[in-house]
Amino acid sequence: MTKVGFLPRQWIMLAVLGSFLGYGFPTCEGCLYTKGKEFVLSFLESFENANNQPWLYITSTSDTSVTIEAPADGYTTTVDVSADEKVIVTLPRSSVEMSGSQPDSKAVYVTSDQDINLLAVSDEGLITGAYRVLPISFLGSEYFIPGYSASGQLSEFGVISAYPDTTVTITPTQDVTFDGAAYPAGTAFDVELGEYEGLQVQSAGDLTGVSR
Repeated sequence: MTKVGFLPRQWIMLAVLGSFLGYGFPTCEGCLYTKGKEFVLSFLESFENANNQPWLYITSTSDTSVTIEAPADGYTTTVDVSADEKVIVTLPRSSVEMSGSQPDSKAVYVTSDQDINLLAVSDEGLITGAYRVLPISFLGSEYFIPGYSASGQLSEFGVISAYPDTTVTITPTQDVTFDGAAYPAGTAFDVELGEYEGLQVQSAGDLTGVSR
């Protein structure tokens, strides 16, 4: 099965994020190795409307050059990261943030000539969403959603394909409407994705437990 990346909707307080910004990425013996040279990611739709731009937080133990691309609209930038330096790269929201419950091409492709750690951050004022981006070599083909629902906000998740000709099978735990079609809870449906293409699924109910 083709491997894909999963975008969680998990919010953390800015104070917790400060542990990353001040002291770098936490490490532990036996933890999943998250350094790499090739990544694909995106940002879920934000409902906080703070109009802040999402950003990437990059660290490396070696001097390296990092290239960041949004293939759908031709955006590209390259930054130099020194060993043990922490670099923040702000991204144009219109190029990288998904919208609606539908297929979406707003992937971000990141490459480097030395291993890096990568954190994707969506800053919305008092509340900040963040997730650690796994390198493409560590992506999988089956996921379960740790979701939530809040008053006035939709539960959501995203998928990004790192490879062409990818079939994603989604079994929602809530009723969803995707790309204009209605799918009752428990009804599986397939979505075809190309390389660096993605999708976002939204529901008024908690999507926890969705598998692909």
